[in-house]
Amino acid sequence: PAGRPGVLLSGSATGFYGDRGDEILTEACGPGEGFLSELCLRWEAAAGPAARAGLRTVQSRTGLVVSSSGGLGRLLGAAYRVGAGPGSAVATSGSRGSDWRMPRPASCGPSSTTTSAGRST
Repeated sequence: PAGRPGVLLSGSATGFYGDRGDEILTEACGPGEGFLSELCLRWEAAAGPAARAGLRTVQSRTGLVVSSSGGLGRLLGAAYRVGAGPGSAVATSGSRGSDWRMPRPASCGPSSTTTSAGRST
């Protein structure tokens, strides 16, 4: 229909997976526990009505990109070296780390997204 968008892009976060220590997580892993996981689940569910109405809906979970050649690794390196980077014990008064991902070669977008049709793109 005229005036209807062709796609809804819903941006969520890697907080979906929760705090799982050093466990390596992929898109196939289920949600974690706690506030951030619950918030991400609710945020992603809020796109459900658009998908059920037949609008192509894309869910994307983003996080920090860490690399010695750019991204937050270079920008926040000094802060992390003294224990004050985002998610560090000094910054949060706790002992949790940050969710992060390594960049994909020749890519500046998400590694994959899930659409309302169940396809990965």
